Amino acid sequence: SMIKPHHPFYMMVHFNHPDELTSESAEALSLLVDHGVPVFNQMVLLNGVNNHPALIQALSRRLLYLRVKPYYMFQCDPSEGTDHLRTSLSESKQIQRELWGKLSGLAMPNLSLDIPNGGGKVGFTPDFETSRDGDSSVTFCGWDGVEEKYNNPPLSAMKSPEIPHTYRQEWETLIAQSNGKSQY
Repeated sequence: SMIKPHHPFYMMVHFNHPDELTSESAEALSLLVDHGVPVFNQMVLLNGVNNHPALIQALSRRLLYLRVKPYYMFQCDPSEGTDHLRTSLSESKQIQRELWGKLSGLAMPNLSLDIPNGGGKVGFTPDFETSRDGDSSVTFCGWDGVEEKYNNPPLSAMKSPEIPHTYRQEWETLIAQSNGKSQY
């Protein structure tokens, strides 16, 4: 109740294995969400601990049942003394691919890694694209083996929306803060 007046307030928790979801942790999570605090989980893929889709799905589904969004599934950072805990990126992507289509989108955590030396977070999603015909169409094969072509509308039909000054100003401020350049 002390946190509630300070909205918006988001809580990021850290559970790596479904066995960590004890009755005590479930009670603590309930206190947060019952008081209007959105709760998200970040987990790290750990070699020999949780690097199997059965464990990730169990953790994700149990978290969702407790009203916690499985948010990140991190690749373990290369840190001194932890190499034995790291999974390969190909193994992590395979775990994610096996979960795709078997978990609700709400239960699916985002596979991400921190680029070493301050490069920021990057996300991964399974690549379902099988072929492309320029900008006109893309063929995909889903997790279930269904392959189909998606036809894009012609580029000449694309229109830019009207952007109110407030939103454009917010956007330009974000770009300036990140020293990035927008294509828009």
